[in-house]
Amino acid sequence: FAQPAGLKNEQKAELIKNISVWFQLHHTENFNLDDVARSHGLSHTMFFNEWKRHFNVSPVQYIIDLKLYSASNLLMGTALPIAEIVRKINFSSPTAFYKRFFLKYGVSPGDFRKIFSGRQQYFFHDVNEPVKLVEEYLASRTKA
Repeated sequence: FAQPAGLKNEQKAELIKNISVWFQLHHTENFNLDDVARSHGLSHTMFFNEWKRHFNVSPVQYIIDLKLYSASNLLMGTALPIAEIVRKINFSSPTAFYKRFFLKYGVSPGDFRKIFSGRQQYFFHDVNEPVKLVEEYLASRTKA
C-alpha cells in the first residue's frame, strides 16, 4: 500500500486523532485494524508507529479500554444482565470480559454494579473515571 508522499507530522497526528475518534464511535463493531488504517491512508507500519507516538497504549488496548468504559456506564445506568452487556460491547467472550474488567477496575462487573448502583444517573465522561471511582471507594473502605 503506497503512503501519501511527504506526510507532515501534524498531518499524521491529525490522521491518528481521526482514527481514535473512529474507534470511539465504532468500538462495539467488528473491524480489522489494518483496514481502518488503510481507510485513513496509512499502512500497517505507519499506523502503529504513529499510534505509539501519540498514545501510551496499543490500539488494541485502547479499544478494550473503550469497551470496558462502555460496560461500566451500562453497569451503572441500566439493569441489563452482564451477559447482555458483554454482547452489546462486542467483547470476545464473557470470561475475557470478566478478567479484563477486574484487571482494569479491581472489582468484578457484578461488584461494580452493587457498589455503584445508587448512582444510576451518573455517566462517565472519561475512560479513567471508573478506575478513579473504584480507587476512591476502596480507599474509603480501608479507612473505615
